[in-house]
Amino acid sequence: MTVASLAVLVLFGQVPATDPFDLIAQLGAPQYAERNAASATLERLGRRALPALRAAREQRDPEVRSRAASLLAKIEGALLTQPSLVTLDFQDTPLPEAVRSFSEQSSVRLVLLGANGPNWRDRKVTLHETEALPFWKAIDRFCDAAHLQYNFGMNAARGGSEPAFPLFEGGVRSSAPVSDSGPFRVTLVTIHHESNVTYPAAPQPIQNPRQPVQADPPRGVLSQQLYAQMQIAVEPRLSLTQSAPLRVVEAEDDRGNQLAPSSGASDLRSSGYFGYSSGPILPIQASLSRPALPGKTIKRLKGVVPVTVSSRKPNPLTVPLSGASGRTFQNDDVVVTVHEVRLQQDNRPPVIEVTIRPNTGTGNPSASGVVGGEGIVGRPDVHQQHLEVVDGQGHPIPWYQSSIDTEAGRLTVSLTSDQAASATELRYFSLIRATTEVPFEFTDLRMP
Repeated sequence: MTVASLAVLVLFGQVPATDPFDLIAQLGAPQYAERNAASATLERLGRRALPALRAAREQRDPEVRSRAASLLAKIEGALLTQPSLVTLDFQDTPLPEAVRSFSEQSSVRLVLLGANGPNWRDRKVTLHETEALPFWKAIDRFCDAAHLQYNFGMNAARGGSEPAFPLFEGGVRSSAPVSDSGPFRVTLVTIHHESNVTYPAAPQPIQNPRQPVQADPPRGVLSQQLYAQMQIAVEPRLSLTQSAPLRVVEAEDDRGNQLAPSSGASDLRSSGYFGYSSGPILPIQASLSRPALPGKTIKRLKGVVPVTVSSRKPNPLTVPLSGASGRTFQNDDVVVTVHEVRLQQDNRPPVIEVTIRPNTGTGNPSASGVVGGEGIVGRPDVHQQHLEVVDGQGHPIPWYQSSIDTEAGRLTVSLTSDQAASATELRYFSLIRATTEVPFEFTDLRMP
């Protein structure tokens, strides 16, 4: 059987998929159909194809490199919107051991706050689920079995750059209405109703200053607001940004009143800084219309939130700070030029001044998503996602952005003075991104 006929058969599912490394060579095959067949098969292989595709970026053939980079971005992006699955199978397992198992399966670093205390020293966990559970459902079941609590917005100490998810001593977890989808969880916080009477204070022109003014009786203007305040969270291994207004798809009370406005919208917000908060959480608001005779409950509230979810790629561009001034460093995604490194000098603040531009000469389709590329639109947290300053042990050093020229891609990173002298490296992490819509649905909610 020829390579061409094999590729066609694979494309139409008539033979089992071959080894991903065997398919890489077909990405540069002479026939267009063969190249497309190999691409389609590698895309269907998904996660299994990632090692071969990463290795293919070093191939000499530009067609192979280009297709491999495009497939890599597509598959990695698709995986971002799939939940981590965790198997809960513990029988009198020591709590620290159970926590390690959960962390390894979910790629989320769980942290036991006060783990050396007497209450946890001898605690065992027994929990058996018949099938693997998505992260959010799994962490709820795990905390219930181990008598733990978590606060997703709570900070935890870190020994590295990955986000941490703190667990602490607790009884029965407080429950709020939640709607889970893939790696996302939408939590209903409040349903707010506000009624106001406003008296306009605009002055009226005087027609004849010599005649007494007869003021009209005051008339207040009645206005009402009804909205649901929610928060959307993504697994702590990821970062989240709202990419378009929330849309209310369906809203109805128990009297049959339609509560959905002509257009549901919310402010565009950005999640917490990657690596500087315990997890990416985004507040969202669903505007509703309150009828003249509302029911006692909101029978159903459905909608979608368009988001962009992202994660750091594992291998950053590393810039040694010693002697870096005036030098340029680059990888396939980005070019970093260091203008000044001032870590400890007189009484001036410690800063690192750099220009960061996409490496457009590599043909890498992901390069437009780096700082200074067209994929970035004024997000306040974007540099915190990309950049990290570490000491000799790899521990992150807090910093803030003190100046930026967005058009030129030039920015100044100011370090906290007490740790600045120990800084040894600047790391630039490229990001994997995916855009999706997160659905939510709540039922039988009390009408305020």
